Amino acid sequence: MLDKLASLSKSLNEASDELTEQIAHIEAVLSDLRLGVWAWLDLIEEPTYEKQDDGKLMQFTRKVQLGYGKNGRAWGLLIAEGYDELWEEDNIEVSFLRDAPRDVRVTAVDKLPDLLQEIADKTAKAVQEVTEKAAKALTMTTTKRIPCPLCGTPLPERRFLAITGRWQQLQDVERQFHHKLKAEVNKARRAERARVSQDLIVRDRKISMLTGQLKKAKEQSERGLTPQLEGLLYEKELAAQLAHKFRRDRIVPAGKRGDVLHYVTLNGKSVGTIVYECKKVATLQRSHVEQARRAMVQREADYAVVVTSAKAARNSFGFWVEKDVLLVHPAGALMLAAWLRDTLLELAKARLPRSDRERAARAILDFIASPPFKNAIQDTARRAEELGRELKDEVRAHRTMWLRRLEHYAAIWLDARGLALAVARALGGHSERKLLPVFSTQSLKYPVEKAALSLQQAS
Repeated sequence: MLDKLASLSKSLNEASDELTEQIAHIEAVLSDLRLGVWAWLDLIEEPTYEKQDDGKLMQFTRKVQLGYGKNGRAWGLLIAEGYDELWEEDNIEVSFLRDAPRDVRVTAVDKLPDLLQEIADKTAKAVQEVTEKAAKALTMTTTKRIPCPLCGTPLPERRFLAITGRWQQLQDVERQFHHKLKAEVNKARRAERARVSQDLIVRDRKISMLTGQLKKAKEQSERGLTPQLEGLLYEKELAAQLAHKFRRDRIVPAGKRGDVLHYVTLNGKSVGTIVYECKKVATLQRSHVEQARRAMVQREADYAVVVTSAKAARNSFGFWVEKDVLLVHPAGALMLAAWLRDTLLELAKARLPRSDRERAARAILDFIASPPFKNAIQDTARRAEELGRELKDEVRAHRTMWLRRLEHYAAIWLDARGLALAVARALGGHSERKLLPVFSTQSLKYPVEKAALSLQQAS
């Protein structure tokens, strides 16, 4: 049980890290758009109690909001937390969503599409307001005031022209000017609307893409899958993995029918068949098992295997048997395939009569359903997941160690160069006071860059 809890803890932490990366990706896309608008949505409201100085409990409403805005010098997805009864700027704690507790991040995922829509609505409103203000400012700049030629009093342009007797002459010119001005304003508005519409289309596409990525990351975290293991839930990827692992056998994807046929061969002759079905579902239905069983009968196969990430039966982590159909988690699929293939090869080498072969196949199936075999498959699935996570952690650790070593080399090189320059100046007759600035390494640069060691991303 402790081993299972440790495995689940690692899966949960990895899924949480993946969710944090997706949130950071959304922040980066919003930052690139440079919208400059704030938006807030209510996320959590729940009663809480605080003990007062007199020992009595007073009820408050704990309030958490999800928003987008500027915290310090950076824009990003934010979390604001405080009491609803004391909701003022001094009493609210604001932090970035990526730094919030895991339960708050998971709850916020469902609200992110609503927040993105709120940002879009406020952006569109801001565009409309700016366009109207620009048009108003343009109209204001056309109202000129001209000093009176007699007293110097500033007069509106129309009044000045009327006094000087040129109003009738220039009335048509003014009318033409306003007509052209209106045409140019309308043209500018149409161009701005077209640009904003295009930006909104691009934004909506990015929002749709990010929403899909968030949904996929959430589903993977709930099922405990990595992207590599999830690939085995697709027939084409499973067929490719089987073909790579068992090069002497014949692997045939059945196309639209959905199953994968594995013909085990010995000396160029087929000695057995395994049929695989891939089910990428949250809950496995009885019809899925029946479908695999029918495929086994129709194909005259020896075994039927369903590869699925669906929740297993009670006390069956990643492997169980139902109606002579073997159901396995993607982490144990290739190991089970190898064991079934070996049993078919051994039966073929024994050259048993058909009746004995059927009894042996039934005994093998009974053994597969027994605790020793199930425990081995389940242990393999757990260890495969743990090794994948440990390998990922090991790569990160190596990158960190290499970067630290590079920094030490750079510091040693800079110190040596500084000493060399100091000696060179001393031999040139400079005073000690003039030698001191030599040890500043701002003008020196280590010749090996981070990118040369492919560490830029790790940094």
